[in-house]
Formats: sequence, structure tokens, C-alpha cells
Amino acid sequence: MAPAEVESGTVDIGLLAPPQMQPMVVEDVVDDLTAMLHNQSGHDVAWRLHPMRDTRAPDASPHEDEITLSPDESGIGDAFAKLRRFKQERNWDVLISLTDMPLRRGRQPVIAEVDGDVAVLSVPGLGAFRRGARERKALAAVVAAIVRGVADQHRVAGVGRLESANRKGCQAMTIVAPIGFGHLRVIAGMVRADRPWRLVVKLSYMLAAAVATAAITLVTSDIWVLSDALGPVRLPILTLISITILIGWLIIVHGLWEEPTRSGGREQAALFNLVTVASLGLAVLLLHVALFVITLLGGLFLIDSSVLAQELQRPIGFSAYLNLAWMSAALATVAGAVGSGLETSVDIRAAAYAYHPEREQQSEPKD
Repeated sequence: MAPAEVESGTVDIGLLAPPQMQPMVVEDVVDDLTAMLHNQSGHDVAWRLHPMRDTRAPDASPHEDEITLSPDESGIGDAFAKLRRFKQERNWDVLISLTDMPLRRGRQPVIAEVDGDVAVLSVPGLGAFRRGARERKALAAVVAAIVRGVADQHRVAGVGRLESANRKGCQAMTIVAPIGFGHLRVIAGMVRADRPWRLVVKLSYMLAAAVATAAITLVTSDIWVLSDALGPVRLPILTLISITILIGWLIIVHGLWEEPTRSGGREQAALFNLVTVASLGLAVLLLHVALFVITLLGGLFLIDSSVLAQELQRPIGFSAYLNLAWMSAALATVAGAVGSGLETSVDIRAAAYAYHPEREQQSEPKD
């Protein structure tokens, strides 16, 4: 659409997102974004936003009938062509497609790509904190770039730099982030999208094995003595080992390590693997902390101080219960690795990733 068209009348804007994207990323921004656009343009323009979820949104797990999008600019042209057809089918003026795929140009992170009257916005590029505010600012900047055009590059506060892009056929712009800080923000955004805490509550076998082991260690006197002997120097090492074992077990046994592909390359594989380790690390750390709290409270409630002192053959204080909880949590974390072996790889991916394992299941060949 031409810039002059927004001086008055109604502008219909489609917000397209994959079905599993969180409501806070799609529907929850509509009211605030509408008000922001209204304040920027005045009272002569009516902005109508149409949030919509569809499998044709650019996604990290492409399958048949889906708009595929590579993490660099090589696949962006085909995505724009399909998005434009999608927009025309619904008679919208502007279409912005939200994607959970990180985008880049060379080594520079890209938050949004604009091509004429369609755009793709990478949600991970907005980071993990203050994402809602950044998303509204980025969407408003994209809409302004589409309907008014942009003459010179300028900063979008808290988001990145909007600049013209070289693309044949129509007006093209991009919002880029700084190379160093932008990469950290992308990683943080992807980890948040994975929601690591889901792994702890969704994997029943892993959780059951860990809790059962924690309960057993509390009533085992040999564990009391061993935790006291290890003390506060070696127990942190044991904790680190137990967490590493569970992370490594989940990655190796369930095939979560990404191998470089011709289309993605080493940088993409390295990014996904780094996010995998970070997401699993946070999930396992949350599990370990929960087990520590449970065993500490259980020990204080179940084990009388005189019984513990008699077994340790010395006067005890609160530190003895802390050491016991510390060791019990470490052993229970290792037991969680054994329990996770009973989970299916599909369940592990469903709990660990925001990258849509349900689509991977749909795309698997049926016997």
C-alpha cells in the first residue's frame, strides 16, 4: 500500500503466528498496539488488527503446506511471496508474520524483515526481558515503515536499528540488532520461548525417579554419614557432576544435539545447541533446587536431631541438615537421568522445546 493511503480511512493489519505461540506474544499485544498506532497517526485513521494462528506462519519446523524460512536471508524471498498471497486472500492492507525462528544477515541478528506490505518479525530477537514492550515498539515501527516508508536509518528505542535493505521489486527494510548484544538477546529469547520449567513438571518418569530417590536417601543412615564426611567443599562438586550427568543424558539418549545441515550450517547448529544446553541447564537446576528444598524440609520434619547426632557421633547443627539435603538432591538428580530414559524422545522434545515437536510428529512417515 502507498504511504498516502493512511492519511484517513481504515487500515487492516493481519498478525499471523504459529498455532502454539503463547497468547502473550500474539493476542495480548493487540489492544496496546492499536492504541500506540492511533496515537502516532491521529484520529483520521482507524487501525484494525486481526490476530490469526495458522500453520503457514514461518516456523522452525517446516512441513508440507507451510511457509519455510531459513535463519539467514536465503529463504526470505519465498516466504514473502507466500505471505503476500495469504494477505491478498483475506484482503488485508498489511500482514506481519511472527516467527520463533531466529533471523540473521551474515552474522548480524535480524529482528524484522519488511518487504513492501508484508513483514516477518522474529520473536527470539526481542530477548527474554521486557519482550512485550519491545514487541509493541517493533510492530509499530514495522507498520510505520510499511505505510509511510523510511528515508534514513534510525533507531527504534530498545529494539534495534531500522534501515533500508537492498531487495528488488519493492520497498524493503530491516530492523537489525547489534552483533554482540543482539546474539545474547536472541539466545535469551529462545531459552524463554522454550520455557525450561515445563521440563520439570511434564516428564513424570524423571520426576518420580528423582523424588523417590530423595525420599530413600532421607531414611538411609549411610547417606547421613557420607554427606557429613563430604562437607561443604566436595558437595558442590557432586552437585555439578549430577547436573551435568542429567543434561548430557537427556541430550545423548534423546538425540537433542543438532548436526550442521547444508541449509543451516554450523552457526545455526551451534546456536540451537547452545540454546538446548542453556534450556536444559535451567530446567535441571530448577529440579535440583526443588529437590533440595523438599529434602531439607523433609529432613527437618522426619529426622530428630538426637538421632542424627548419634549416627554422626558428634553434636550437630542446621549445617548437618543442609549437607544431607545437598547430597540427597544430587543423588536424586542423577536418578532423574535414569527415569528420563523411560520417557519417549517425542515427550522430551515436547517438554524441552518451543520448536513444535507436534509438527515433527505430523511430518514423520507413517508405517
